[in-house]
Amino acid sequence: LVASPVPKTIDGVSALPTLLGKKQPVQPFLYWEFHENGFQQAVLHQGRWKALRRGGAKQPLQLFDTMHDIAEQHDVAQQHPEIVRVIERYLKTARAEDPAWTPKW
Repeated sequence: LVASPVPKTIDGVSALPTLLGKKQPVQPFLYWEFHENGFQQAVLHQGRWKALRRGGAKQPLQLFDTMHDIAEQHDVAQQHPEIVRVIERYLKTARAEDPAWTPKW
């Protein structure tokens, strides 16, 4: 909105195209974390697949096929290990520890 360049250290997706009624570029995946009371949950959404990790970074992934299970009631990680492997690789690129960001809440 202010036409200033985005610093290269910023990792994110601009909502501006959506706000202006334009088409938003497709992202390979979306990733977010919840840090209430420490690391509680990480979510990665890619196409029809949604991966969820609860209770810490070392916990196993749950995998949901949102095309057939919109309510996310059936973990299909065991049936789709190849998808879990791809998502694990995404997670390694999406998440980085940073001493400047250590949530205390």
